[in-house]
Amino acid sequence: MVLQYRLRLYLVALILLSAFTGLLFRLWDVQITSQALYASQLSPTSKVTVRVPGVRGEIKDRNGETLVSNRLEYQLVLNLRVIVKDYDPAAHGRTERPKIARKTPRDDLRPNTKITDIATIVEETVIGPLKELGLEIDLGPVRHQIANHYDMTWPAGLVPYTLPLALTYDQFAMLSERSLEIPGLQPQAAPVRQYNYGSLACHTLGYVRKADRTKDLDDLKALALSDGPERDEAKRWLRNDHVYEPDPFGFSAIERSMDQYLKGRAGEREHLIDQKGVYVRDTRNEFPQKGYDVRLTLDLRAQYIAEMALRKANDGKGIGRGAAVIIDPNNGGILAMASVPTFDPNKFIPAITREDFKRYRDDDSHPLISRATSAYAPGSTFKIATAFAGSLARSEGNKNVRNQYGCSGAITYGKNTRIKCMSILGHGTLGLQRAIMKSCNCYFYQYGNHAGIEQIKKVTTMMGLGTRLGLPISESSLLLVGDPAYLQARGKGERWTAANTAHISIGQGYVGTSPLQMANVAAIAANGGKYYKVRLVDGIEEGDGTRVEDFAPKVLFDLTEHGVTPETIDTVRLGMRDVVNATGGTARRARLDNVIVAGKTGTAQYTKNGETLNSAWFIAFAPFDKPQYALAVFVEDGKSGGKVAAPIAKRILQELFRGPSFARYRTLADAQGHFDTHEEISYDGGLWTVPEGEQDTADTVVSVNDPAVLGTLDTTNSEHKPQSSEVRERASIISPRESRER
Repeated sequence: MVLQYRLRLYLVALILLSAFTGLLFRLWDVQITSQALYASQLSPTSKVTVRVPGVRGEIKDRNGETLVSNRLEYQLVLNLRVIVKDYDPAAHGRTERPKIARKTPRDDLRPNTKITDIATIVEETVIGPLKELGLEIDLGPVRHQIANHYDMTWPAGLVPYTLPLALTYDQFAMLSERSLEIPGLQPQAAPVRQYNYGSLACHTLGYVRKADRTKDLDDLKALALSDGPERDEAKRWLRNDHVYEPDPFGFSAIERSMDQYLKGRAGEREHLIDQKGVYVRDTRNEFPQKGYDVRLTLDLRAQYIAEMALRKANDGKGIGRGAAVIIDPNNGGILAMASVPTFDPNKFIPAITREDFKRYRDDDSHPLISRATSAYAPGSTFKIATAFAGSLARSEGNKNVRNQYGCSGAITYGKNTRIKCMSILGHGTLGLQRAIMKSCNCYFYQYGNHAGIEQIKKVTTMMGLGTRLGLPISESSLLLVGDPAYLQARGKGERWTAANTAHISIGQGYVGTSPLQMANVAAIAANGGKYYKVRLVDGIEEGDGTRVEDFAPKVLFDLTEHGVTPETIDTVRLGMRDVVNATGGTARRARLDNVIVAGKTGTAQYTKNGETLNSAWFIAFAPFDKPQYALAVFVEDGKSGGKVAAPIAKRILQELFRGPSFARYRTLADAQGHFDTHEEISYDGGLWTVPEGEQDTADTVVSVNDPAVLGTLDTTNSEHKPQSSEVRERASIISPRESRER
């Protein structure tokens, strides 16, 4: 009995062993011996390499405070290939997939062709179900974009499309749970640009834009035909088995100029695709890398103070249109550069809505333009440059330039050109120091003419007023100083006169400078005549702070080495000190109790739509003995520099000298523009006035009646008008007509 069962067990074991042996033999035959035969019968597969955009580096202030970073945004990604594959025309009352005519730059290659109407399919299969889940999406603004995205990848729709929509966390969580109900829907978290303080320093930081695949492919083709080092890489991405997904790119200001450093190193994903174009799996995934960080010279605290001083003026209404710039006079670093009105760069991420862009574009106060780098008539602040020009002329042997001139209230040029001073009765005989304190026009009419227009032009070049300063942001040409050749080039038969030079000498006529340039003038006076290259970028860094590249301070000109005497610079500095601190100075509203401030007021006239208006200026540095800050304040439609611009500068300096602040800086909303005329500037309901008993000299109006000299510049197009649907960052010179000083 036992033997019988044992034989059965052996028999079963033998059968199983034989079966496994046969199976192993068959597997060997299929996979090893006959591998080539069976492989030839399989559907062929291919690999497609997709470029993954890099992660942008951060932008930081001089102390390492992050101004621009990346945040995780919850997005909706559409796998267009899956959506099309799952689409059932019959379920939507159709006999076939909807088609549209091709509308891409490739029309000339494949005219009159029809492509899948991917936008309609997405609306029917994705947007509709999302609406039932409580999420309404308007696909209208991106219909053309999504069609191009689908059509210009091969296989069609291989690269997923990201909707320009930011989800809340609750929406993201809900869709993550229910995404399987909507084929092709992929909620994901991805890094996007974040401007941490809203509109703060928006004109300096700029913003990024979503990549345009059509444009980038055209750029790749151009690179592939070039002889540059990127030729081979461009050719690689133009192959049919490679899909080029471009990076978001910096569109303006620092984001644009530093784009080569900020943009990260792209990654790559390698997809396995079968014969039918169906995605099988990823065979390789190389993650993208973060770009370099850009360290600016900006100081977050100084920038915040300047912004708030412009916004909080007039009991919180703000100045509407103007700028404030702060420079370190010891190295040329820009500590703050504020302009109002402002825009919020976050609105451009991932793409600005039509409504928001239309609001910015159609705003008559032009919030997209930086007034800090735009050109305006500088008024009496320009007298500082004129003062140095006289010293330069004397050093070159011009004995006509004197230290003292008389002022009787007006100067007459030619037969009928009478140009007045701020004082109808005149200032009497003055030296340079007192002429600066009193802002005497007659003194500088004579001083400038004796120095000569060529010396004025020469010294402005040595102070950075004759050219762009080379910053990584847009600047206007900034200075227009006339001469006989200039008038001849105008082709109107005009000739240069002494009256023209007189107007230039007081910052009117054919001259325009920016608040940034005038802050630099204050810095040059503050440090004894050294023109440091104005810097906005301090260095390029790795994520751990390791420096990759430094932008060190550099002296471009030392006025004392080119003929301007140290004695003249000292006299100018003393005159600027007296402007703020001496009885009768034009900027007594800017004085501080514990710090000696030196400054210069200016009030310039300009025309707009045939109306004559004023702009208020004030430049300053402090402390007087060991300057830490040089600044310029500019206010459009300000009646006088002393009553309008000087109080703003005082507010800025008060806050700067309070010492370190550990306050939490809040995100700033848009500063709104307006066209109010400013008689005086107040803060918290209080006006800053001159000391009791002193005569106010800051608001004296100077009128000029000279049709032969005035109104010679065409100012009909002087307003900042956007020239296209894109942001126009260049600024116009607003040309003056008449002379005013305060």
